Amino acid sequence: MKENYHNMSVPELEAKRNALVFGRKYEKPLATVTVAPLSPEPSSVSPVEQSTDEEADIFDEGPVLEKIFEKAHKRVLSIQPQLEEFGAVRNPAQLEEAREKIKRKKYYIDTHNTERENHQSKISTITEALFTDGVSRYRWLGEGMESYVVSLYDDYFNNIDGVVRFTREQDTFEGFAVDLHCGLNEETLQKKFSFLVGDIMNGRVSKLDFLLDDNEEPFEPIEIPKFIIAIPSKDAKELFALWQKNDTEALKAHPIKSLIMQQIVAQADALCLVAQRSGREDLVKVFNRIVSYINNTAVSHRQDLKQAIFDEHKNSIVKRMRNMITKAEYDQTKKAA
Repeated sequence: MKENYHNMSVPELEAKRNALVFGRKYEKPLATVTVAPLSPEPSSVSPVEQSTDEEADIFDEGPVLEKIFEKAHKRVLSIQPQLEEFGAVRNPAQLEEAREKIKRKKYYIDTHNTERENHQSKISTITEALFTDGVSRYRWLGEGMESYVVSLYDDYFNNIDGVVRFTREQDTFEGFAVDLHCGLNEETLQKKFSFLVGDIMNGRVSKLDFLLDDNEEPFEPIEIPKFIIAIPSKDAKELFALWQKNDTEALKAHPIKSLIMQQIVAQADALCLVAQRSGREDLVKVFNRIVSYINNTAVSHRQDLKQAIFDEHKNSIVKRMRNMITKAEYDQTKKAA
């Protein structure tokens, strides 16, 4: 007899899913979801997983941070889309409205941000520059992937820090956006996943308003799936120092590439199931295409990344992210009941 999955609770569905995907014995779970704190387990974890900080500062304010930030700021400005480049696809009134929104946001930041918030803003700029180079220069996600810095408008108002594009498609855009976060603060990440899952359940993904193609020609606004990428602060500090020194070989070999790939694949899988249970078949296809491209093109000749994907379910950070997605779906389901 075919089971009625629509009548099962989210925890039951997740337990069923684990039984199907990982071959674990299915046991009917309790009706509540318990999410373990997002701090890595102390035993049997890789160096990347051993970062135990939450929202700890990566650097104290001072010349070390300022020097790295100055390099990152120049890097971002050199490749960031500017509104003036979109005159061919936007009318003057639309561009002026976007400029005014950016201006007001900048004014608010300048007059209201605390010293800590300014510090975190610098960390974010460095992370965006590092991730862009990590994907495009150091091939953290394998072949056929290019990363782009987004416009200030998309950063401020669409909560997107970067975009990864599949290079197989030249006339259309196919890829995903990322929301980058340094640290493993459980509350912060749970809020991000709650918004993300809520959008998926309502048939929405993120919007990207200002994007240039490889020839710096403007795209029309597009809708794009987004993943939350968390970089443990200890590893971010190490990566920032390597990036500042232009240590290409160390950056190519750094184990952060495995953690990032695992987060992307795990979230694509988990969000695909959310979309499926919500009847959003169009989004199911979107997430399946991402996983298919990663498996068939990006990592086809990269044994290190293939192994990372194979071991994804063992990673304690990624497992807790899956739990956060499950909790977010469970909470949304309860609200709708």
